[in-house]
Amino acid sequence: MDLAALEAAVARDIAAGVRPLAVVATAGSVNTGVFDPIDKIADFCAAQGLWLHVDAAFGFWTLLADAPMCDLAKGIGRAQSIALDFHKWMAVPYDCGACLISDKTLHRATFANRPEYLASANKGLAGGAPWFTDYGIELSRGFRALKVWATVMATGTRALGAAVSDNIAQAKLMGDLVDASPHLTLAHPVVSNLCCFYAVRDDDPVEIAAQLQIEGRVVFSTTLIDGRQCLRAAMVNHRTTSQDIRAAVKAVETLVGGQ
Repeated sequence: MDLAALEAAVARDIAAGVRPLAVVATAGSVNTGVFDPIDKIADFCAAQGLWLHVDAAFGFWTLLADAPMCDLAKGIGRAQSIALDFHKWMAVPYDCGACLISDKTLHRATFANRPEYLASANKGLAGGAPWFTDYGIELSRGFRALKVWATVMATGTRALGAAVSDNIAQAKLMGDLVDASPHLTLAHPVVSNLCCFYAVRDDDPVEIAAQLQIEGRVVFSTTLIDGRQCLRAAMVNHRTTSQDIRAAVKAVETLVGGQ
């Protein structure tokens, strides 16, 4: 996020009599894995009295990584709300996400709605608190938290953090291998666990990805960066090894370079 552009946009809104609803920062963008300067954005929001929300669907988990990778999301604890997923980088079966909100009173007041058939009581099934329906839009909901509990209890946060650190290191390795290849070019510097690149001779990344998938060799997705199609690798699997990364890059080189 461009802080100067943010300040200018907010100033224009206020001058027009419009109060911005919130500022949304990103912790780990889907395309490139980049992180906004959350600490600086939080400073601005605090000075302006604005709600700061952070989209940290997968980037939240860099907090478990080794230094200095754990600083990628520095300042995220200053946000008023944070969205995160367990089913991306924490190996929890789909679907399982969470939204953390700093003000529990405001949180409940926003969603709580008790029609006659949901009236509370002093005892029995309608007694006790909390009622989780008071904290979101779902009335009937699955026991998603069980999957998180089981994963954390079976694996532990130290092992989960080690997997995050490994994946980030593997993305950097892939970036280094691409940089060293005469057939490949990075589409964007590697920041966290994503590596995006394309072939020097401009082979179609969609065709490359499809062929490698069909052959059962490696699975890349594709995306657009600066208007150009490229291959995208997102490392989120604890079973991925450095050997896998080298084999993946070699498979692309063989396809586009005829090696």
